Order: sequence, then C-alpha cells, then structure tokens
Amino acid sequence: GSLDEVFASPLHPYTSALIKCSTSLENSDDFLYTIEGTPLTPYNFKDECPFHFRCEHAHESCLKAIPELKNIKDRKVRCTLHKEGK
Repeated sequence: GSLDEVFASPLHPYTSALIKCSTSLENSDDFLYTIEGTPLTPYNFKDECPFHFRCEHAHESCLKAIPELKNIKDRKVRCTLHKEGK
C-alpha cells in the first residue's frame, strides 16, 4: 500500500507494532512502546512467519509455513489473520 494507507490502516500486526513504537516517540509520555524479542536475520529464516516471535497475534498456523501473499483491498499482506479480498 501507499505510505498513507499503511500508516492509516496497517494490515500486518507487526507493522502496527512498529508504528506504535514510532508514535510513542512523538508523545510527551514517559512510556516508550517496545516490541519484545530480537528481529531475525535472513540467515535465521525458516519455513514459518519470520515475525511470529515478536507478534502478539501469533498462533500455531504461523509456525507451519510462510504465509501466502494475499490481496486485501488492492494491497498485499503475508499474514494468516487475513482472508483474501477482505
């Protein structure tokens, strides 16, 4: 999606988490949103969602394979939470 679409309505939960990190920097609060864990390097990728370690919506199907690329409202996402076209 376009930059505006991604920020306004992120499709992937990991993208949402990354946006929360950046917006917490803009607030005057003392709270900084962080994502638990460490990102994988490409050398550590397996046949599973590379974000499941750090995703609060991860479930068993995330461990079975890399999610298929799905078309959602003229955008694309690799996440088991989404059904094609919705």
